[in-house]
Parts: sequence; structure tokens; C-alpha cells
Amino acid sequence: MDNKKEEKKRNMHVENHTENNTEAHIPEAGIDAKNEEENSVRGIVTDCEILNVRSEANLTSTPVTTIKAGEQVMIDMDLSNDEFYKVYTAAGAEGYCKKEYIKVQN
Repeated sequence: MDNKKEEKKRNMHVENHTENNTEAHIPEAGIDAKNEEENSVRGIVTDCEILNVRSEANLTSTPVTTIKAGEQVMIDMDLSNDEFYKVYTAAGAEGYCKKEYIKVQN
């Protein structure tokens, strides 16, 4: 993967879904530019209270962080597989989450 795409992923920011149901905000160049360049979508954590974000796309890899139910993430569909989504959190972490716990938002 080229360095520009990797740098954009690291700089991607997503605000958490809040109690008053405000929309996620991604900087102006964020989601529109990312969707044009890559196959990325928003997702929200569901069906669990706390979800592990893992370093690799398997259940034995080390969790790099956790995210709570209702938090939004960006999903890179190109780097996802049948079982795991490649995600980018509001805090700037990246890793993999089981698909069954992330609902893709349209």
C-alpha cells in the first residue's frame, strides 16, 4: 500500500456517536475523499458492550484497544476479509474487529 493512503488512514478522525444522536463528524477532506480513493464506509459497534480492536484479523492476535457499543468507526472494505473488518477508531487506533459486532451504516 502506498504511503499516502497509509498516512490518510492514520490521520482519519471520527467522533464518537453521542447520547444526543449527533452525526459523526469527519474532517472535510475525510470521508468524501476516502470514499473516492478507497472502498471505505462508516460502521457502528453493536451487539456487545466492549469490542476488541485486534492487531491482526484473527481471534488470537493481541488487542490494540477496545471500543464501546455505539461508537463509530471507519471501515476499509478493501483490507477486510470474510470474518473481520479493518477499522479506524475515533481515537486514531487501527486494527481488526469481528464483523458480527459492527453494523455498516449507509
